[in-house]
Amino acid sequence: MGFIQKSVIALFAVVFLSGFIGSGRLYAQQDRVVAALVQAGFENVSLYENDTVALYTIQNSAYKSQEVGVGKALDILSSFEELGNKRCKLVVLENNVPQIALERPVLKEAAQMGRALWSAGYDLGTEWKMAKGATRENSSLFKADIVVYPELIFQNYRLERNYDIVANLNPTLEVSLWKGMKFTAQIIIPLYRDEVYSRIYGQVRPGYLSLTQSFRLPYRIFGQIVAGKFNNDRLGVDFRLRHWFYGNRFYVGGRVGYTTSSYFDQWKFYYGSKWRVTGEIEAGYYWKRYNTTFSVRGQRFLLKEYGLRLEMIRHLRYASIGFYINKLENAYLINNNGFNGGFLFQIALPPYKYKRRGYIPRVTTGEFPMRYNAGNEKYYGKAYMALPDDFAYTEFALHPNRCY
Repeated sequence: MGFIQKSVIALFAVVFLSGFIGSGRLYAQQDRVVAALVQAGFENVSLYENDTVALYTIQNSAYKSQEVGVGKALDILSSFEELGNKRCKLVVLENNVPQIALERPVLKEAAQMGRALWSAGYDLGTEWKMAKGATRENSSLFKADIVVYPELIFQNYRLERNYDIVANLNPTLEVSLWKGMKFTAQIIIPLYRDEVYSRIYGQVRPGYLSLTQSFRLPYRIFGQIVAGKFNNDRLGVDFRLRHWFYGNRFYVGGRVGYTTSSYFDQWKFYYGSKWRVTGEIEAGYYWKRYNTTFSVRGQRFLLKEYGLRLEMIRHLRYASIGFYINKLENAYLINNNGFNGGFLFQIALPPYKYKRRGYIPRVTTGEFPMRYNAGNEKYYGKAYMALPDDFAYTEFALHPNRCY
């Protein structure tokens, strides 16, 4: 074999091996990013890549605040300088359902690493259709949480007392079964009960018991169907939809429930035969500067009465605080001519970071809600909550403005 032939073969060998070794470094780098996200406690981590974009998915299960968790994920992605050579996207999931997408353009220099260039929105982009089938590391499926929700019920219908109180501690089993599906089972453990409440309030008994299917439709439409036993002694089905308009500020939504009365007494289950249709339609605005939502709702309640509700809620890192005013029909039957108002807040309780350890059930705390009514209407304007975390704090936790 001549010198020229040997030189050509050697040149091809060098080119081939250098390409192979370079690809190996590239895939090792990709694996290191995924591994870093998994090591930080994120679940459902995956990577899709082409010539122009690297798209990662995560589900924040390690941090109670979504804005803190997503911020930590952005810091991890920004720590790998090699990802600056193409567009980088991060799709945030909740129970395996995509919620928002964050994107950073190609970086011109390493000094641009960090959170400053990231943008966020509900639109997932064209790459998501190809990326959604990628293999996900550290799956959340079949992992269980035992979430302890404190509960305080109070009323002020009597002049001789300030309040009548019930205090409960409600451990709740929550398990992800498949994409968008969650099983919830709760036990109510009474801690204190004033004598005006019935003896059932003093019993250890089941609370929420439900199956929840969450889903996402095109055009930024999010939906949820819940079937089972809810609070306020209701049993049935609850369905809701919400659509966010382009720009992530305005939204419209609706909710309808079909329920009957139900309760446990000495662990025997009883339910009624009168089924009621309840529901609401809503329109709202998210004020990005102060992370505040303004909403107006038309509602139908359990006694078939209708009402109108105005609400303003400010969302903080570990709490949501707000005020509301509502007006009910049939004012001649209702105190204060049908007007009522008050304040509400929900507080996320520590610990604020809680990584899972495989499939060992994780014990943590839920949110503590409080609602105060200025009026003392006892019967009208009543509804229910379909889930133990059916609060404004969790409802808007993954708004794009809060997560970058």
